[in-house]
Amino acid sequence: MVRRIVGNWNFLEACETCGTLWIMVPHEPYASFTFWTRWPSTFEEWRRLDGKDEARIVHEWHDAVLRETWSALPEDERAYVEAWRERTYRHYNPIDRGPEMPRPTHVRRASDLQKYLGTSGG
Repeated sequence: MVRRIVGNWNFLEACETCGTLWIMVPHEPYASFTFWTRWPSTFEEWRRLDGKDEARIVHEWHDAVLRETWSALPEDERAYVEAWRERTYRHYNPIDRGPEMPRPTHVRRASDLQKYLGTSGG
């Protein structure tokens, strides 16, 4: 991966071989757990959404992808997610979403991102 640009607590990266875009977000505790999700749009769309509302749409989408796909990961990657969930007491993360975790306001499911792509208002 080559880091392309730093966003608001997220990073857009591109694969050197194929150009696929990935979003990396550091998660608590202490931003010590990082997760990559494949960005389904363009650099320009990421930049636009990263610049809105402290990148809330990007972060909510990333959290939704984690919630929806983590259990299908290969065993070693699932073990990493489980270690993170344990470290957050299965409470302070977007998978388990304890009562103190803010609820999404824009993107509840990863597919909700589509309504914000290719628009100027969103």
